[in-house]
Amino acid sequence: MKFLFVIQGEGRGHFSQAIALQQKLQANGHEVEQVLIGKSPFRKIPDYVTLGFKDKIQYFDSPNFLPTKRYTPLLLSIVYNLWHAKRYFAAMRFLKKAINQSKANRIINFYEPLLGLTYKRYALVKPMICVAHQYTYLHKEYAFPKCFFLRKYFLKRLTQITAWGAMRKIGLSFEFMPDLPQQNLYIIPPLLRQDILNAKSGHIAQKDYYLVYLLNHGFLQDIEHHILKKNIIVFSAQEKTMRNPHIHFQKMANQAFVNALLSAQAVVTTAGFEMVAEAMFLDKPLLLIPVNFEQKTNAFSAQRIGKVIVANKIDMTIFEQFVENAHSNDTFAQWVLREQNRIDDLITM
Repeated sequence: MKFLFVIQGEGRGHFSQAIALQQKLQANGHEVEQVLIGKSPFRKIPDYVTLGFKDKIQYFDSPNFLPTKRYTPLLLSIVYNLWHAKRYFAAMRFLKKAINQSKANRIINFYEPLLGLTYKRYALVKPMICVAHQYTYLHKEYAFPKCFFLRKYFLKRLTQITAWGAMRKIGLSFEFMPDLPQQNLYIIPPLLRQDILNAKSGHIAQKDYYLVYLLNHGFLQDIEHHILKKNIIVFSAQEKTMRNPHIHFQKMANQAFVNALLSAQAVVTTAGFEMVAEAMFLDKPLLLIPVNFEQKTNAFSAQRIGKVIVANKIDMTIFEQFVENAHSNDTFAQWVLREQNRIDDLITM
């Protein structure tokens, strides 16, 4: 079968999931024909994405969160995207044309809201399947953290919009939940790239450092003045001068990041789904700093099954004590490995 991917370009999670799915499809004799990526002027597409998809990529303008030093300004992001609505209508026309001209048998939507709107507006008939962790929000057993009603309503409504016209929704989850075929909703473990999966079968030497992955530089101030027992390797979109000699920056190159993650003793990050899933699969203790409500839901789920601390700021003293007392737990990784082939069945049947 031939596939066309449409990927929402916020963060690295959807990209990693798309690359993982491409690897699985190609291993089973299928082909990803084209990749359409929603971009914004505030986010640089990582190099590993362009390398992973090579000459298949085309870009279109897509709504996105505004960047900030710490927490995501949701209201300002909504106002900004409404102000630029004209360019998004043009993007929908681009999506319609690309899908109608494509020879793909299936369109895979990695949580791009404009694709759901395009299917709704133009009544497209080519089968679309939606893949993202956010589709678990539509499951009756999904547990949200305590919040204002409107936050949960907005998040669920956005998720429904991305899936307008979909024949099937596949929710990636930290925890098992039963499928709901009557709602065309199916729940599977996270999609992890092959180099992360392969690490489970080999011996990776653990080194004496923590990995920090933060898009928002404001949080680095929380660790700069700590008296650190461990070295800190920071991956970020931009390099920042730090006076603490224990803190070292590395550019966001894919293989360097994977190698650092495999060898790290523990991980400090915001609560992006894919980053958390990779670290939990590798049994790494985690300090999570959620920057928006969606990440708070990820952290809430991860804390129930992983070695996880959730906080509003980085406190390395508490986290170092937590890491020293954390115990191994392979239950999550074994579930991920058992269910590896299920997604191929769900998107080809």
